[in-house]
Amino acid sequence: MGTWTILATVAAALTAVGSAPETDNFSTKDRKALVKSVRKYYGYLDESLYGKALKEMGEIQETLEKAGDKDEDWEASLALCGDWREILREGYQAESPRVKSATGNFASRPMELSNPLGIREADLKELDKAFNGDLKVFYSFPKRYDKEPMPVIVAMHPTEAEENVKIRDLESSSDIVRRVGDWAEETYPDEIREKAIILVPVLDLASLSADGLHASRARWDSADGALWCFTALRDLVLNEVNHDFRRIFLDGHGEGSLAAMIFCSQYPSMTTGAVIRGPAPQRIEFSNCRNQSFLMVGEESKAFAEKWSAEQGYNVTHVDSIDAATMVGWISDEKNAKNTLPERVDLATDNLRYGAAYWLKISQLARVENLRRAEIRAEVNKEDNSITVTTNKLVAGFSLFLNDDLVDLDREIKVIHKQAGEEEGAIRYQGRKKRVLERLLKEYYYRQHGNGGEVFVESIDIEL
Repeated sequence: MGTWTILATVAAALTAVGSAPETDNFSTKDRKALVKSVRKYYGYLDESLYGKALKEMGEIQETLEKAGDKDEDWEASLALCGDWREILREGYQAESPRVKSATGNFASRPMELSNPLGIREADLKELDKAFNGDLKVFYSFPKRYDKEPMPVIVAMHPTEAEENVKIRDLESSSDIVRRVGDWAEETYPDEIREKAIILVPVLDLASLSADGLHASRARWDSADGALWCFTALRDLVLNEVNHDFRRIFLDGHGEGSLAAMIFCSQYPSMTTGAVIRGPAPQRIEFSNCRNQSFLMVGEESKAFAEKWSAEQGYNVTHVDSIDAATMVGWISDEKNAKNTLPERVDLATDNLRYGAAYWLKISQLARVENLRRAEIRAEVNKEDNSITVTTNKLVAGFSLFLNDDLVDLDREIKVIHKQAGEEEGAIRYQGRKKRVLERLLKEYYYRQHGNGGEVFVESIDIEL
């Protein structure tokens, strides 16, 4: 289905690495392209709904054609039926998968994705032996990956420290690739390969020092490491392959275990959770991980697991050791699947780049002396159709993304804001939100919330 069809999750990954498009350029041409693509989703509808849906799409297309090339709002005759969200959300079957065959085995050579870092040609010449600029990914697709949605495991392999060494002393890229390929074969036996899509990005990133004579290898817990991880996920799965968007797990080994937890805290609604095969980080915003699932392995993480498993809303399991049966059982367990619309969201961050989770986003920060950490909590009360948002003084604005599973769009919605420590809050919004296709397409296109697999039809923006 190409770029448009899985745009929901792809743009979420792009947002994570700071590449989301601006919201002022949603042209009529863009709308036409998206509506044309959305039409394909009706192929997945029940036969009794197909005729109605196709008729509706024809009316929408006719409205767009009349709009011509004028870039203007058009809301006439675009009331949104309840089927739209599911149509968009469930379109994860790829018509032309990039990976054409699946044997359940790892490819003998990793697939290369072109230079996502945009490294200059001159620098590549210096680093060519150690790193050629391409992201290399070993992958294993189960034989039935094109028949049913499969869980996804992004494996973060152990790394060896190489910092500020002479270029000629850097381990060669070919040696790293060979070692990681062997490691993947040993770590993920047939029992796991039959039940999950497995991606193993090869972290052979190398960068030159200022003097041009020395180089260092990137670590998983770096901005480049995050880009490597999510680029592999986006380009090999989210954009091309039938997968279960409720089960996208990071699997951290060695130093990768620390990075896996950090990524889950920074992008809480992009992944389902993680398997942690090492110590937990000493510093982490784990309150952000409230609605994710974690499997902690070994003695080093036992105390951390015991602490957080006792907290309400946290799904943390500890095992002394892990084998294939344990791994498959955990990723397959329904209680570990992602809830894309939790009724409570907590978020703490010192960087606006990591200020989105599920249906909540910090949109603005204030300047407050001696305060560096923004904190926000949002809770839905379905009985009175209200959302209560509590913030500290560093939060100057926030956005709420809405659909019919989160609130009742046929009723009045109330947004109440409280400063931390206050008992009574103030009503910041009270009114109705229409289901308008124009806004749904904008939310679907721009994906400001970074919630992989979810679709929203409206939003509320609050300035404090």
